[in-house]
Amino acid sequence: MRLPGVTLTAVRGAFWLLVLPFRGFLHLMSKILHSAISKKQLIKIKQVFLLTIFSLFLGLTILIYLFFKSLPPIDNLTHRNYPMTTKILDRKGRLLYKIYKNQSRTLVKLKDLPDFVKETTIAIEDKGFYRHFGISPRGILRAFLENKKEGATVQGGSTITQQLVKNALLSQERTVDRKIKEIVLAIEINQKFT
Repeated sequence: MRLPGVTLTAVRGAFWLLVLPFRGFLHLMSKILHSAISKKQLIKIKQVFLLTIFSLFLGLTILIYLFFKSLPPIDNLTHRNYPMTTKILDRKGRLLYKIYKNQSRTLVKLKDLPDFVKETTIAIEDKGFYRHFGISPRGILRAFLENKKEGATVQGGSTITQQLVKNALLSQERTVDRKIKEIVLAIEINQKFT
């Protein structure tokens, strides 16, 4: 996967920023284990250890920044043009044909849906919809354990919010990266719109 605005050089730089101090620290530790420790060596150990911790923190910060930079803005939810079904009517307003490519879609406002449709959808798809924060850790864990036991994907643990993120902002690919993005965006959407 290619992140927008991220070069291979930047990724390599972040990688070596994490790895080099750690390698130096391991080398120094092996030398120390084979000889007596002087005060100078102890100071050197502290310096290398602090440099390693700082480098890990800096590298992790860069990786987190790059990850969040690659997320699509949640404002795309309210400003998105969904492909709609074209309806051809006769002169009296009766439907003659529906034309669509992959999905037949007609825009319906939430207020126009009967309450029982909303309540039934929530009961079937996400019974904890009003109680969770965009994701259901229990649902994700349950699905993970069940799928692991069966050796295949037999259950999903996504909330309605996660399904919205997957279908409207992300892709259908089944990767850990997409799942993490889905979780982060679902939490952000839940905070913004509730």
